[in-house]
Amino acid sequence: MARRITLGCFLLAVLWSAEVRADPFTILPDGSIAFDTGLTTSGVFRCQGSIVCSGSGTNSVTLGSGDKQATITFTGLTTTLQVTNRVQPVALGTFDVVSTPGFTFPERSNQYNPVLHFGLVFEHTTPTPAIGRIGWTFGPGGSLALPILKGISTVGLPLDVNPPNVGYSAFVYTVRPFPFGIPANGSLDLAANVGVVPEPGTMLLVGSGIAALIGARRRRGSARRPS
Repeated sequence: MARRITLGCFLLAVLWSAEVRADPFTILPDGSIAFDTGLTTSGVFRCQGSIVCSGSGTNSVTLGSGDKQATITFTGLTTTLQVTNRVQPVALGTFDVVSTPGFTFPERSNQYNPVLHFGLVFEHTTPTPAIGRIGWTFGPGGSLALPILKGISTVGLPLDVNPPNVGYSAFVYTVRPFPFGIPANGSLDLAANVGVVPEPGTMLLVGSGIAALIGARRRRGSARRPS
C-alpha cells in the first residue's frame, strides 16, 4: 500500500512538473509554429507647447476649455493570441473623443510644432516577458481631425524561446492604417499586423515603417505646395 501511494505521488509530481515546463508554443496541423502570446497595451498623452491642455501624463487629456473643449481617452486591452510567421491583425485599443459642439483642435503658431504627444506601450507577458514602445506627435490643429505629424509605425519585441532548429528572434507589430488622425468626436479603433521574424526581417520591417512615414510626410508636403 505504501509503495502504491509513493508511486502515485511520484506520477503526480512528474505531471505537475511537465505542466509547469509546458512549451510556450503550439505546433499547428500544417507543421507551422504558433507562439502563445499574452499582450497588454496602454497609452499616455503629453501636452505640447502653450495650448490649453490638462491631464498630461495620463491616458486621458482635455484640450481647450469652456464651451470649446474635447476630452481624448485611450483605452488599452489585455488579450492572448497565437502568433505565427504569417501576419495577422490584432486590436491594440481605442481612442474615444467627446467634444462640445463646434470644437476644432487648437493649433500652434508653427504648423510643424505638435499639439499632442502619445506614447503606446506593448507588454508581453508570454512567451518572453518584454516591453516595446512607439511614440507619435500629432498636429497641426485647426480642423476636425488631429493627424500624426511624426513617428514610426513598427515596433519589435524580443523572442528567446524556440523549438529545436527554429530561429525566430522577434515579434513585429506594424500599425495599420498609418498614418491616421484622431477625430474631434467619436471613436477610433487602433490595430496592427503582427508576426514573428528572424532578426534581419525585423530590421527590414522597421526600415519599411520609417520609409512609409517619410513618404507620407513628403506627400503631405507636396500637396501643400502651390502649383
